[in-house]
Amino acid sequence: MTKKKPQTQPAPESSFNPGRWYRHNKSAVHRGLLYGIGVVVLFAIGWWAYFALSNREEKLTKDEYMTLARRAFNCGYFDVAILNYHKASNAAPEDQLVKREMFLARSRDNLNRGGGFELALASSYQVLADDPASIIGRVSLAQLFELRGQADSMLYYAGQALERGRATGDASAQLAADLVLATHHRTLDAQDSAFAYCEDALAAATALSDDFQVAFTKAGLGFAALQIDSLDYAQRVFRDLLAYRGRNGSDFNDIGSAGLADYFERRGARDSARVYLEPLRSSMDNNVIDGTTAYATRVYGRILRDEQKYDEAIEYLARSLEMWRNLRAIPDVIECLNDLAQVYRLKEDYLDARKYYMAAGNLANDQKLPRRDLYTADLNVLFLKNLKPDEYRRAGEEGIALARQLLVQ
Repeated sequence: MTKKKPQTQPAPESSFNPGRWYRHNKSAVHRGLLYGIGVVVLFAIGWWAYFALSNREEKLTKDEYMTLARRAFNCGYFDVAILNYHKASNAAPEDQLVKREMFLARSRDNLNRGGGFELALASSYQVLADDPASIIGRVSLAQLFELRGQADSMLYYAGQALERGRATGDASAQLAADLVLATHHRTLDAQDSAFAYCEDALAAATALSDDFQVAFTKAGLGFAALQIDSLDYAQRVFRDLLAYRGRNGSDFNDIGSAGLADYFERRGARDSARVYLEPLRSSMDNNVIDGTTAYATRVYGRILRDEQKYDEAIEYLARSLEMWRNLRAIPDVIECLNDLAQVYRLKEDYLDARKYYMAAGNLANDQKLPRRDLYTADLNVLFLKNLKPDEYRRAGEEGIALARQLLVQ
C-alpha cells in the first residue's frame, strides 16, 4: 500500500488593497493632498495678480489726461489725443473745454483724412475763444494758416505758441511752433533761420523722448545744413537717419540715403553718391512722385552733369522738375530750373540756358525768394555774345512763359 503524499495549500495570490494601503498611509495621503491644494491655490493667486497688474489701467486726473492729450495733439498724434480727451471727459463730464478741445482734435484728424478745412479752422478759433490762454488753439491756427499759405497769420500764431510754450515749459508746443516756422523760412529760402528753428525743434523733440519726432526734425535739419554749406553737420544728421529703425523707418532711411548722396556729390565723391542713391533707383526709374524721390532724382542729374553726360543729366533733371511741379514745391522747382540752365550752358546751348535761367528768376521774383535768381550780369554778357538778337529775345519770352505755366499748374 502506497503512502499518499501530503497535499500543500496554494499560496494566496498577492494583490493591492487600496483600503488597506490607505489605512496604513492615511497621514501621508492627507499631507500630500493639502500640499497639492496649496500649490494650486498659490499658483492661481499668482496668475490672478499678474493678470490684474498687467491689465490694470492707472487712473489719472482730468488735468493729467488733458496734458497727455495736448502733448499728442501738438505732436500730430490726433488719434492718441482723442483717446485721452475721452478719458478726461469721463473724469469730468461737465467740463466744456475738454469737449471743445476733443472736437478740435477730431476735426484735425478728419482733415488729415481728407475732411473739411473750414471745420478745423472754426474749431480752433472756438477753443481760443473759450480759453484765451490756449496753446493748442494757437498751434492749430498756425499749422492751418501754414497749410493755406497765409504767412502773416501763421507767423502771428506760431510766434505766440512758441513764446507761451517756452514760458510754460511745454516742449510739445515749442516743437510744433518751431516746425511750422522752420518750414516757412525754408520756403522763403531763409536757410539760416530755418536751420535755427530746426535746431530748437530737435531740442524739444529730444526733451519729449519722441524718436519719431527726433527723426522727422533731423530730416529738415539735414537739408537746411546742406543749404548753408554746413556739410559735415549734414552728413552726421543723415547718417543718424540711415540708422533709424523706428516708426516709418524705411522712409527716414531713404531720406538719409538721398541726403548722403547729395553730401558726397557736393564733395565731388560721385562714386559714393551713386552708392547711396542705389536704394532709391527703383523709385527714380518708376517716377514715383514724392519729395524724397524728386530730391534723389535731382541729385542724380547733378552727378551726370558733373560727369559731362549732359543729355542724361537733362533727362533726370527734367523728371525731377516735373515731380516738384506736381508736389507744388515752388522753391524746389526753381532749384531744378537753375540746374537745367547750368547744364544747357555747359552744353553751350545758350538759348535754352537763358530760357531756364529766366524762368527761375521770374519764379523767384514772383515768390519774393532771395538767393534763387542765379541769372548774373556775367551770364547776360555771355548770352548777348552768343545769341542773335531775336534768339536772345525769344529765349527771354519763353522763359517768362514757362514761369507763368509752372505757377498756374
